[in-house]
Amino acid sequence: MLNIFFQKYNIASADILIVACSGGPDSMYLLLETMRVHPKDSIVVAHFNHRLRAEESDREERFVRDFCAEREVRFESGSADI
Repeated sequence: MLNIFFQKYNIASADILIVACSGGPDSMYLLLETMRVHPKDSIVVAHFNHRLRAEESDREERFVRDFCAEREVRFESGSADI
């Protein structure tokens, strides 16, 4: 499905994609599918920890960070108390 989307919008393998990822099942699925069809060195995973759920929010950030580290995908994060 993403292949069709990438073709329709002329997304080339050299294009850098920023994938926003909360750590939830929907964003993890999007990330996995993106990694399946796009070179991992052209993917940046962006996570923002809103600190709404204390330790749970921190665990989600670590989960996404560790997931990316294990797969050698660039990870960028930010956080703020909102």
